[in-house]
Amino acid sequence: MQQTRRGVLQSGAALSLGALAGCLGGSGGSEDTLEPPTLGEADAPVTIQAFEDFTCIHCRNFHTEVLPQIVSEYVEPGTAVFQRRDYPFLDPEWSWNVANAARAVQVTQDDATFYEYAARLYEHFRNYGYEVIESEAEAVGADPATVR
Repeated sequence: MQQTRRGVLQSGAALSLGALAGCLGGSGGSEDTLEPPTLGEADAPVTIQAFEDFTCIHCRNFHTEVLPQIVSEYVEPGTAVFQRRDYPFLDPEWSWNVANAARAVQVTQDDATFYEYAARLYEHFRNYGYEVIESEAEAVGADPATVR
């Protein structure tokens, strides 16, 4: 079982090492840069980072299939903290719009609501639109107009 856990972490690390990017292409070092949304305790001995694009099928699969395993096996016991970083690069319109909507939820709600919203958005993969952004924002308790 230990080898399987190590394999899961190595796979996640390989995905996130594909590129190093700041949140939403920030200027790097700006004092008002939004921190990445996290799951787990900040003082955990291991930090796992994933760089995701809401329009990437592999990112969707990671978020829906691998992340729950990472959370249950490493984050919940306190072994690791998970951070999601935005890496919008595939679709010039929806990669950015959906990432910005999710970050608006983070700002107006909290990190846990961000992850709930992200999961709901991934359910609409390939069918993004402003109606989806707004209805899912409302479903998690965020103001749809602000998120849009």
